[in-house]
Amino acid sequence: MAGQQIKRSHTSAGPEGGPKAENHTEEEGLLPTSVQDLLCVLVEHQNPDSESLAELLSGRHSYATAWLILYLLKKKKVPLELHHLDISKCNLPSEELFKVLTFIPASVNALTLGPSAVKGNAVPLLRKFFQQETQDTSSEEAAPKDEKDCDAKEGDSRLSNSPFEKPSLEDLRFTRESFRMSAEEAREVFLSLPSSLKSLSLRAGKEEEVWSGFAEGVRAGTMASLKHMYVDIATNMVDGDDLSVFLPAFIERKPVLLETLSIKVLWWDGDGEERYRCPSLCKALREETFPFLNELRLQGDCLPPQFVKGLAEIISQKKLIHLQTLGLSRIEGNPENDARGRQEVSEASEMFAECLDSSSVPRLSFLDLMEMGFEEGGTETLLANLSSETGPPVEKLYMSLYGVSEEGARLICEGACPFLERLHVLRDAVRPFLQAAAGVSGPLPFESLSINVRGDEMLLCAELIKSGKGKCLDKLWLSEHCGDVLSACRSSELTNLRQLEIAVFEMSKDDLLVLSQSAEAGNFPSLEVLTLFFRRVGASGEWASVLKKAVLGGKLKSLKYTNFPNGHLADSPLVPADDPDDQDYTSFWLEAMSTGCLPDLRALHLSGDENDMRALAAALKVTSMSSLVRMHLQEIQMGGDGLTVFAEALKTSSLTRLETLEFGFVSGDWDGAALAAALNAQRLPSLRSLSLRGEQGCVSAFREHVAEGRRSVLNLSRHSSPESDNDSEEGGSEDSDEMGDESSADERPRRVFARLNPGYQDEELL
Repeated sequence: MAGQQIKRSHTSAGPEGGPKAENHTEEEGLLPTSVQDLLCVLVEHQNPDSESLAELLSGRHSYATAWLILYLLKKKKVPLELHHLDISKCNLPSEELFKVLTFIPASVNALTLGPSAVKGNAVPLLRKFFQQETQDTSSEEAAPKDEKDCDAKEGDSRLSNSPFEKPSLEDLRFTRESFRMSAEEAREVFLSLPSSLKSLSLRAGKEEEVWSGFAEGVRAGTMASLKHMYVDIATNMVDGDDLSVFLPAFIERKPVLLETLSIKVLWWDGDGEERYRCPSLCKALREETFPFLNELRLQGDCLPPQFVKGLAEIISQKKLIHLQTLGLSRIEGNPENDARGRQEVSEASEMFAECLDSSSVPRLSFLDLMEMGFEEGGTETLLANLSSETGPPVEKLYMSLYGVSEEGARLICEGACPFLERLHVLRDAVRPFLQAAAGVSGPLPFESLSINVRGDEMLLCAELIKSGKGKCLDKLWLSEHCGDVLSACRSSELTNLRQLEIAVFEMSKDDLLVLSQSAEAGNFPSLEVLTLFFRRVGASGEWASVLKKAVLGGKLKSLKYTNFPNGHLADSPLVPADDPDDQDYTSFWLEAMSTGCLPDLRALHLSGDENDMRALAAALKVTSMSSLVRMHLQEIQMGGDGLTVFAEALKTSSLTRLETLEFGFVSGDWDGAALAAALNAQRLPSLRSLSLRGEQGCVSAFREHVAEGRRSVLNLSRHSSPESDNDSEEGGSEDSDEMGDESSADERPRRVFARLNPGYQDEELL
């Protein structure tokens, strides 16, 4: 607001029992005349949002600051509005937590709950909070009736909860940790939901007793006003249909007013052919349990073909005529028979494409099939249906191509499907698509393009980049012989590229140098994910120095995830230990974070020895690393002293968002008491998983030091030597057989990245 004069008129209360100060006006450049005014100026200048308040509430020493901000917002002392409050990481005692909740501003309509709000002594307080009735205006806390009374109340130390100040909760969100309630706790919580509730988000697991409590709430009508429900089920809940534990309750209450239903679940878990048809969901849709549904999203690991066929029948029967948005996950056929599985997928996708017309889904405007994948027949059918006069009025389509004909690829690249905004091309569709792209005269007509390239398709991809037609490239997955594509990146600025993943068996030093030079030239200004997955590099050279220069020069400021699963920049086999260009990997990344070169980095991978752990600990004491969500330290070879040094650094660190902390094998005789004390003191308030390996006696002693309430985050392995665990890590699905598996080449980078960063989501697509 430079150049403008800010004026604030107010009346401040005098000392207790004394007269009020006179009205006065402040101008920019003059100090406020009261502590409250100074706080108002500071809060307004900082403009706190939901995320920053959540961080403050999660800290042992900062929650009072959050309380003060909420107080000022509730009393409308600053002209800011807060709509969402996240208390999921707040670990205050229940009484203190709900004292904070009495200061929620009236503008807040969304609340995210954590375990401290739904377990034990907190449950009756939460029930009371939900069921608060508007207080009588005749009470001493009633709303002031005129401006004079408003002034009289300003100096009062008591907070009013008058009708116009009371928030109306419309959006309630449960985190995965908060869903781990007992049966009785779940019953009390879901039977006392506020009547104003319109949206409910549940991140859950296999807690059958919690879902039973949820179903009881549905049957009791506490969710009768619900219009939007988002369910994220992490794992298989019970044997049989995952959704059968709560969907029957909605069927009993039909018709249900839900307008949005989003379900994310692992559809393939369990046994039995009938399960793959997801009978409870099909029954709910077929019986028109949700007659007002306008948005349906079914996501997760994959969808079984039988269910997709059932959904197509339901759509054809005009049971979902109000749908405006439909999103489906990838279809996966019989996992035991690849040929049969692909045939099942092809048949299901074609049947789904055929069911879409203006009579069955007359309002459909957004179709998100980015994860679904279509073979050639399904691609042709879908695009023909959507382009025809009898097709639904789709304005926006996201889709993935597994196969496409030459003619179909030409029409797509020439813009014959203007509704096609985001496209992912992989498998058999890559070659015809890239050949068609070479024949168009201008840039490709997509908002976003993702391609999985392999083998001799690299030359075609390189031409696309060099021609400038691929400016819309958003994600790029490369496999063997990717040198031509990397060379093209060096001479072209890919302003929209957010994800670059390279999965090869062996990568040459020249290719790595070209990649580093591309980064140093500033050709990846939007890159968020960089994954290099390979067994070995031919030799090292100046590429490591160039990449470090690019990072420290601020050329990769958008990076959120950097993954080098089989080695690091200063580790064998990536860089030989005696390489003259080998630099201190740990100090490089710490320097990048301390100088603000990686302000949004979410995952940090470090390697080395106990000296590197000491360097990390020193950096934690002086550097804000609040953006970190995952810290991978399993490549650091250390003993118990390393754990102690790290734990001491947590006393002054700012790892408020850290959810995953992974140590490797901790050698020697240790008990981890200092680290346990840090966990018990909630110095990592957001932590969900701590992995650590060591001798059986040491690991057991560490576990005993950790308070019972915090042991749920522990993922401990007892081994007599680090070699036994290392052997198991080197095996499995990431061996050389997978590196050479043609059928899995398209999915391998995604699987590797998902394993390393299970919390990562493409925020823009959610």
